Amino acid sequence: MRLLFIGDLTGNTGPANVNKLLIKYLPKNTMFLVGKNRITRVFELFLKIRVADSVLFSGMSKINIIGLKLANLFGVKSAYLMHGCRRIEGELNHTYDHKSIETEDKVLDLTPKIICVSKHFMSWMKENYPQYERKITYVNNGVDWESLPVVSSEVKREQDTLMAVGGGLPLKNILTICKAIQLINQDEKMNLKLIVLGNRGKDLEEILSYSFVEYFPHVNHSEMPLYYQRAKLFVQNSKFETFGLASIEALINGCDLLLSNETGAKSIISGLETSDIIYNTLDVAEISSKIKSVLIKSNNKKLLNSIDHEETSVESSVKRIKAILYNRYEE
Repeated sequence: MRLLFIGDLTGNTGPANVNKLLIKYLPKNTMFLVGKNRITRVFELFLKIRVADSVLFSGMSKINIIGLKLANLFGVKSAYLMHGCRRIEGELNHTYDHKSIETEDKVLDLTPKIICVSKHFMSWMKENYPQYERKITYVNNGVDWESLPVVSSEVKREQDTLMAVGGGLPLKNILTICKAIQLINQDEKMNLKLIVLGNRGKDLEEILSYSFVEYFPHVNHSEMPLYYQRAKLFVQNSKFETFGLASIEALINGCDLLLSNETGAKSIISGLETSDIIYNTLDVAEISSKIKSVLIKSNNKKLLNSIDHEETSVESSVKRIKAILYNRYEE
């Protein structure tokens, strides 16, 4: 098997971080595009795709359109690993870009297989893109258990500190978390704080109007444990989240977890109960009630122990991706 892998391997985005994990377990003879500009990358793509047995396009890029056309022309097996959906994300974040959506639509139309990064996301895609139902499948994002640091029991966690990632993006819905914390602080005379990490977005100004918010706009992935290990509770209140690897990393780093029913990572946490899930991401009363509940009764060990390490490993994910490329995978 000679695989050509096309995807971001240098960025600090979610897809790029997933790609960096995947390549650690890909075959040693896997090929990559190393050109720095579009012309050299297209030329390189043409040369390498002709000697490849299969191509995996991981993440959205205009070059995927050229690559998929070449793969179809030369009879090379190919698949698109779908980390996000630009259409719904653009709508929710008020950043709708018609050209970007057109690129995504062309890729979805051309690819023989759409591999969603969670079972939950696959179900959403089949419901919202029924025309592609027969070629949509999934491989849950893998967790690199072997490389994760062991969290010391001596970590001095801030018992009144919560954490959320996504900055001011409306999709991440951190603003509603702020409203829930404010309600708790007022009604219960508590002093809860919230660490917010991530890029700017439409909601950021209002988020920063809350005095209990501590904001960090740019944090390298390697530095994330420093923040996870400060917080008692990690809250993922996304309106739409194809996976949400941060929620798993938070658990591993000792945080309790509260996540929305729209978070794809729930696909691998078998121990989730109704008290751990936010069903209405805009319901301040529900969120505040569940924050108080989890702060009183920790759910970290329960949830972390319910994740099957072997089934959710990056190595297992790579094996499933290869099987899909060679039509040997069954859901």
